[in-house]
Amino acid sequence: MRLGAQRQDDFEINVISLIDVMLTLLMFFVMTTTFVQHSALKITLPQASETLEEAPKNPLIVMIGADSRFYVDNNEVLNPDVVTL
Repeated sequence: MRLGAQRQDDFEINVISLIDVMLTLLMFFVMTTTFVQHSALKITLPQASETLEEAPKNPLIVMIGADSRFYVDNNEVLNPDVVTL
């Protein structure tokens, strides 16, 4: 018989259960949170008095012939330097 010797229990915190409870609380707060909607100023914007007409589109046509000649708008570019295009 041991009178002086007592068995000590190791004190442990179960971390897995704590993580489970924390994630459950986090999901609860995420789902039940109402998001703040900022109130905006109500402004009456002015209306345009005239409508803008669109400028006619003139496409730039660049062609390269089978003989490696460059044509811009059906005009042959005589300078072989491509930078001038």
